[in-house]
Amino acid sequence: MEGGWSQSAVICYIGYTGFRLWCSQTFSFIASDPDGSADLKWLGIIFNGVLNGVRACYVAYNVVGNYAALADDSGTTSTLVRLGTADRARNSQCTLSGEGSSVAFSDSSLTLNLALTFEPTFAGSKNIYMYALDSAGSGTGFVLRGTWRVSGPNRPPTVVAATPSAGSGTGRTFSFVFADPDGYSDLTWVGIIVNSVLNGVRACYVLYSVAGGYAALVNDEGTAATVVRPGRADVAENSQCRLAGVQSSAAVTDSTLTLYLAVTFQPAFAGAKNIYMYAQDRAEVITGFLPRGTWTVP
Repeated sequence: MEGGWSQSAVICYIGYTGFRLWCSQTFSFIASDPDGSADLKWLGIIFNGVLNGVRACYVAYNVVGNYAALADDSGTTSTLVRLGTADRARNSQCTLSGEGSSVAFSDSSLTLNLALTFEPTFAGSKNIYMYALDSAGSGTGFVLRGTWRVSGPNRPPTVVAATPSAGSGTGRTFSFVFADPDGYSDLTWVGIIVNSVLNGVRACYVLYSVAGGYAALVNDEGTAATVVRPGRADVAENSQCRLAGVQSSAAVTDSTLTLYLAVTFQPAFAGAKNIYMYAQDRAEVITGFLPRGTWTVP
């Protein structure tokens, strides 16, 4: 008997407790038997730092009964999950969902698909062990078949700084720095408001999509926006300011995003203004708009 694994699909949804993004990943585990797939009786999988079913994500699949069982933290009892149903089982390491789990047979092999969601407290590099048992009681023993890194708890983003943080003029290229300890790609949206008060209406209000790589200048009413792609000849304008794509750009490091925006203020927008910044991550954790500077429009 032999076995292997692969990771196929990822389904994510928002868990509103703590505003965390949960991702159910479907892993495929393959076991083969030269006497035919019907000769297989059990297939077992352990995710853990060491080969131990205690405090592990330990799943056993009964071929004849067509059900999976997730072991509890002690490894002594388990909760049954029928594949393809709304059944769920959970321990301190992972959740096994019947929905998204399935099995398929060929002449000599079995492919078990398991929808697993790992707990943030189980973070770190884990080994993937598999075993198979046939109807005669012959087994492979647990064999190392891969590794998987479990992400830790979501950490909130921060707004770092606006440069310049003070000054005056009809406009210039400003830089805005945002950070996320889970990596810059964990950021989804960042925003800047230049206005005398914290209000996106009749403001110089710019949003930036990290995944899309575009900025959008919000209209006077705060109800719609015009897209500007940094580095291109795109231009957006409202009654407060003008945003030019040619002089705008974005730069990233592992954990930071620096957004350079070429902004020209309209004469009618004259006066002392505050600069507010915000950031949002994939778990929908937001910083809120925070003051990061001032600017006087002549």
